[in-house]
Amino acid sequence: MDGEFAGRRQVLEVELAEPAADGAPLCTVAGAPVTGGAATVLARLHGSPLAQTDVELPARPDHAALLELVRPRVAAEVAAHEAADAAAGEGCAAWLPLPDPAPRVTVVVPTVGREDLAGCLRSLLAQEYADFEVVVVDNAPGPERRALLDRVLASVEDPAHRVRRVVEPIPGISYARNRGLAAADGPLVAFVDDDVLVDRRWLRATVAAFDAVPGVTCVTGLVLPWEVETAEQGWFVQYGGFDKGFRRRAYDLTGQRGDSVLYPYLPGQYGTGANQAFRTAFLRELGGFDPTLGMRRPVVGGEDIDVLLRTVLAGGVLVYEPQALLWFQPYRDYRSLQRQMVIYGRGLAAVLLKAALSDRAVAADLARRVPAGLRFLLDPRSGKNSGKQGYPLALTLRELTGVLTGPPAYAWAGRNRRRADRSRQPGPAG
Repeated sequence: MDGEFAGRRQVLEVELAEPAADGAPLCTVAGAPVTGGAATVLARLHGSPLAQTDVELPARPDHAALLELVRPRVAAEVAAHEAADAAAGEGCAAWLPLPDPAPRVTVVVPTVGREDLAGCLRSLLAQEYADFEVVVVDNAPGPERRALLDRVLASVEDPAHRVRRVVEPIPGISYARNRGLAAADGPLVAFVDDDVLVDRRWLRATVAAFDAVPGVTCVTGLVLPWEVETAEQGWFVQYGGFDKGFRRRAYDLTGQRGDSVLYPYLPGQYGTGANQAFRTAFLRELGGFDPTLGMRRPVVGGEDIDVLLRTVLAGGVLVYEPQALLWFQPYRDYRSLQRQMVIYGRGLAAVLLKAALSDRAVAADLARRVPAGLRFLLDPRSGKNSGKQGYPLALTLRELTGVLTGPPAYAWAGRNRRRADRSRQPGPAG
């Protein structure tokens, strides 16, 4: 989606390999009936996400009309996909094969108690994958939220008894994720947010990507908005959202490096905490998620990109796999978006400060890249800013405010973390 936000856009998907069926009903990703007007469409071929494109639907759209609009816009992607299939000789080359036997996966879903969790769990339980469990980490801040979580869990049908609930009493997303990591009983552990909708092949694609190249320790995936109803949601998409593209990429410190001169210190390019998975033993050895970055007060942010950066700096191989798709709802109102821009800026600054303080060689490397980093952050022509048209200056200033306040917020959060850690330790025997 490019350009200035021009109003509500429906978000839907279409499988190009299916024949056009006149009169077939269309639904958005979130399940609402499709009407005429602006739409953003995810085009798939053999289930594989190819590209998103914007179209203008007729007054009474159907499957045939949608295919007629979308196919010419993604012709290049279709040709490349079909050429790869022909070279492979059999099956769809976009889908990597699963190992045999396929490993057990623990999917960790931290929550403070939200209605949206019900949809997330139902999509997880519909996965086309055999051996997995879902660990819901109860990080609810009070009895009302906990009661809401009770109702949500009771409302979700789980005939295979895959869902398990554990409690993390200390507030904060990192504490919750680490509690889920401790509870994981399989060789792979995946993390999703409690307000996402997970594609039915997400887990299959995630597991297969661990064998995409030798030495993979972490896999991230494609995250797309299932709703673009407000100007704020359109601005978030312009900002970059969580979409990292439709091409599989591997990242490490040797031959598989990112394109930016700032690599590897742009951890946002690797993926997002809403959709990431690790080899369980590797993540435990790495130390899990940093609670200082994941504190609830003050909110620093960046705990997800921190663990991705540490993965690469530790010599791990990270794979971004677009087949591992899930959907999220962008921030609907201006106040929430403003707050999030501060958190993004603060989190990035804190993550880079932490990396510099942890390793003198990293500190020296970062210092050499400060001019390039400032150009990336401030230049309207940079890869970060060139796609913004009509994007509010106030949101950019909020993000810069976050960058400036990141170091003191990180120091303050560190003190709070030490207090929290002391409170969870058992007192002396009396």
